[in-house]
Amino acid sequence: MSKSNVALILLLVLAAAQMLAQSVEIQTDPVDCLPVGMNSAITASVDGDGDFASVRLYFRRFSPVGSFYHVEMYRIGNGAHTAVLPRPEDRSVAPMRDSWWSSIRSRDWLDGRDQARLSEWLRDLDQEPVEYFVAVHDGEGERIAQTPIRIVEVQDPATCGIRLSQREELWAARLTVGETADPQADRVPFHWSCEGVAERITPDGEALPHTACSKR
Repeated sequence: MSKSNVALILLLVLAAAQMLAQSVEIQTDPVDCLPVGMNSAITASVDGDGDFASVRLYFRRFSPVGSFYHVEMYRIGNGAHTAVLPRPEDRSVAPMRDSWWSSIRSRDWLDGRDQARLSEWLRDLDQEPVEYFVAVHDGEGERIAQTPIRIVEVQDPATCGIRLSQREELWAARLTVGETADPQADRVPFHWSCEGVAERITPDGEALPHTACSKR
């Protein structure tokens, strides 16, 4: 195959990916809070005529360190997808430092907060909050669309009552947690409980038993 034909094929693939991304719309249902030490479900609606392969929920504790994890979202009808998160551990919020602010100042959810306002908000929280977003992937695992990053408070279950459906309870009992960075490899999820975590997905897409959690 000539170089010109290869270049043409690449251009067509890129154009198809761009059209697909433009045809997919994702909206997450409002999440008021997540209870510390308990599983929660997050739901999203995916609309469009694109042929996508998977929908994932990405999540991390809001901390100066640590990368996003992900769990697969299951289709529950009419474009709605849902996923169950692991249980957030009891973790206090780290103080906002200048270096941390520099790395997150472009976050979607900041919504006009400057460093001082963000620091004040964090000081009022008892628990480290959670950042999350939903993304759609094609058959090659490439991300073709995603929502803005959101943040949600983690609260005491007494003030944040969450009830899972029977189906979600079954998912929570055997979770598969995807990794996005090499330092996460088969280590306990950063600031998340191992309760129910049975399998991990490497950044290369390989499914393996979560031995770090099974040993606990």
